[in-house]
Amino acid sequence: MSDNRSPAKTKAARLALLLGVGCVACCALPLIGAATGIAALAGIAAYLEGVLVAVLIGAALVALLLWVRRRSAPACNLDGPCAPPRRPTGNQP
Repeated sequence: MSDNRSPAKTKAARLALLLGVGCVACCALPLIGAATGIAALAGIAAYLEGVLVAVLIGAALVALLLWVRRRSAPACNLDGPCAPPRRPTGNQP
């Protein structure tokens, strides 16, 4: 008594195959993306090798500018609450 239907034709087997392909894609796609990103960074680094000093100085200047422009947190009174915000935060009625 042999069954002439192949296992791939049953619903469960097709679902298992589909889920297996999905699982492989779920694991493989991030690895492919990471490898592509690493290769892109290596290519950019090779391209910028001649101007590395200028890029580092530019990045340091941007970081310094952002650090200088950042705002300090508002100071609170010792005997009371902090000053109210200058503009609504969105969670107040």
